[in-house]
Amino acid sequence: HSDVLFFYSVSLPNHNSVISAKCSAVSFCSSGGSHLWQLLVVIAMMAILAGMLLPALNNARARGRAAKCMSNMREMMNASLVYAGDYDDMLPPTYFSYSSSNNWLLYNFLTGTTGEANKYDLVYEGYISQKNQVGVCPEAVKGGEYESNIILGSVYAGGSASAKLKLGNMNPEFIYISEMSRIWVNDVGKSQTKCFQETARKPGEEKLNSGWRPIALHHNNKANVARINGSVTQISKTEFEGSSKVHFKLLVSDL
Repeated sequence: HSDVLFFYSVSLPNHNSVISAKCSAVSFCSSGGSHLWQLLVVIAMMAILAGMLLPALNNARARGRAAKCMSNMREMMNASLVYAGDYDDMLPPTYFSYSSSNNWLLYNFLTGTTGEANKYDLVYEGYISQKNQVGVCPEAVKGGEYESNIILGSVYAGGSASAKLKLGNMNPEFIYISEMSRIWVNDVGKSQTKCFQETARKPGEEKLNSGWRPIALHHNNKANVARINGSVTQISKTEFEGSSKVHFKLLVSDL
């Protein structure tokens, strides 16, 4: 018999196609890695921006609270001047003790209410509404019951000095109103003289029964103050302290 030869046709892969497939796989992996790095870079940039913006936002909020405090203080100062217009140019005293259990502060004279900012016992129609909470600074400091400042008057414009508060005789630069930490307002040992003296302290520096009653430097190390001339400004510790300074002289005759 004769030998028969069989021929098979085998289709071999195209060399160029194999190379193209390999290149596509490498390109895909490279592209995926690139996207991951881009995402990480974006996240890092967002974190940096947040770190830069948050302090600015916090500062803006703090300035807003300081402005609200100044607004409250200005309203109290204006109400005091209106009070003087109704009482023969006599400003309301910053504190007055009618008895051991009946002590009024400037806030009480202006609102016509007894107690402090959280009381609603109306005695007469006041010059400002108690419900507006104008006697409270909105700058909060953590510490339970001592979380806010209270807007109060100078110790030198209350008590026995009440008879001297004739508007025309008073020093226009005298600091009549400022703010104290609630830790001082709640100090039982000084319940009859909840008013500030010549010292200023930052939050956390207050001490009970230490003999001085500081204004609170809660606004970027400054406190808001209102003067007899109607101006409301901020003052630093250095600018405020010193009993010989003009703004502690109650009367023109004291200058």
